[in-house]
Amino acid sequence: MKRIAIFFPSDVKFLRMVREAAARALDLFPRFREVKDDIILALNEACTNAIRHAHNFDPSKEIEIELKIEEDKIEIIVKDEGKGFQIDQILQEIPELSESGYGLYLIRKLMDEVHYLRGGGKGKNELKMIKRAEYEREANSHRG
Repeated sequence: MKRIAIFFPSDVKFLRMVREAAARALDLFPRFREVKDDIILALNEACTNAIRHAHNFDPSKEIEIELKIEEDKIEIIVKDEGKGFQIDQILQEIPELSESGYGLYLIRKLMDEVHYLRGGGKGKNELKMIKRAEYEREANSHRG
């Protein structure tokens, strides 16, 4: 397993850097080529939610991202210092047509697994997203 960690201030100015760093890391693992855009979009949405909702745009707060890249999957954990939320309640509420409110909904659609731990490691909230490598998906679809 390869592990990559990124720490950045809770400020939207850093989102481009985060996307580019994650994309470059994924480029080192061709097995994720087909799902790279989904992973980057989900990561961006998760970070945007942490900045906006967990930290209320407070740049003194920090966001931590951990990428765990394995042979068959990538696990991305986004940690924030916010008050947390009830993920099941939010995902049950289908967003009305508006400019925002689709972040978690989109993340759930893009990733294979999404888990949320409120006040997890060191008192931080953790949004864990898992995406399987494309060749693993194809192997599973041919088994049935």
